[in-house]
Amino acid sequence: MPDYMRGSCVSLAIALHDITRWRLVKIVDEQNTRRHTGGPRAPGGPALHWAVEHPSGHLLDWEGLRGKDEVVSAYAPRAQPGTSVRWKYATREDAVEEKRQTGACTVEEAKEDAHALADEFLPAGTAP
Repeated sequence: MPDYMRGSCVSLAIALHDITRWRLVKIVDEQNTRRHTGGPRAPGGPALHWAVEHPSGHLLDWEGLRGKDEVVSAYAPRAQPGTSVRWKYATREDAVEEKRQTGACTVEEAKEDAHALADEFLPAGTAP
């Protein structure tokens, strides 16, 4: 099974997005934020983590449904030292590009697990 909490989270998030159409969210440190908003080019790297935003406003990833602040706090230790960590919305194109650069598992490999998560956390009365 792919490691969805390190590296392949982007593939799981893309698969969840494709199934549910929920917004993609990435957890980034200040270095990544500056780099991707046209600010001065900064060292950094890929996002710290990827998830989707559930209709409840919480984030859904391999560990289930959690508050945004909880997920940010969980990934803050992986940030560049001395930088702030936050969540931000991302496009599917952003996620696909990061998946390509990081060598994460394929989206196809993540789909079965994504379907199981979507089924478990789908709000009552809705369909993907």
